[in-house]
Amino acid sequence: MVPSAIPRGSTTTLVCHYDLEGDFLYSVKWYRGRREFYRFTPREDPSIKIFPMHGMHVDPKI
Repeated sequence: MVPSAIPRGSTTTLVCHYDLEGDFLYSVKWYRGRREFYRFTPREDPSIKIFPMHGMHVDPKI
């Protein structure tokens, strides 16, 4: 579940749970509005891409 709004200056954690039912994962992408800020594509190198966005910090280690 993604919160509809986060108060300015606070933090939140986004978590993606999925069941592929035996299929392979192509990618997971997260957006703020129309702009992508995070992408996980396990078959690419690097598999994690973070797109800078003003006012947002993404910690890929979590």
